[in-house]
Amino acid sequence: NPASSSPVTPPFCILHEAARAQDCPVPILMLAIRAFPEDLRASDTLTGNYPLHFIAGWRVSSLDEKAISRKSMALSAFVTEFPEATKFQNKQGKTPLSLALETGTSWDNGVRRLTTFQNQQPSSATGANMNDDLDATAMTGSGSSNNSTRVYSATNAAISTSRSS
Repeated sequence: NPASSSPVTPPFCILHEAARAQDCPVPILMLAIRAFPEDLRASDTLTGNYPLHFIAGWRVSSLDEKAISRKSMALSAFVTEFPEATKFQNKQGKTPLSLALETGTSWDNGVRRLTTFQNQQPSSATGANMNDDLDATAMTGSGSSNNSTRVYSATNAAISTSRSS
């Protein structure tokens, strides 16, 4: 039966897609967290990665200051919103810390944050501490890409839909 041999498509998860996109601007990541806070606590069905795993695994050049800064800010934001994810292993048995180390993340640009989460109070992950006035100009600034624009558009549409309900 051909239907039984087709691969299972995991559900689309905007926060996971944003976290996968290495060039996703941090404001878009923050907007996705605000719109879909429950996705912080969901693992990818294929890899077992949580959004923090995807970000920790971003490969950035040591010469690309913007990319290093974006990864550092994203790691900090995701650890702040869901510090428990730093303990979780994916299907390969890797934690966000091990992925960050494998991709050359320095102590100051993320490793410290991944190792000191115990000192942080767990967040409700509701986005209450995020800027409500983020606009499209900020979202699509430097580092923007087609993937980031699609994530922003889908997230913005979901927020609009939830507000009109």
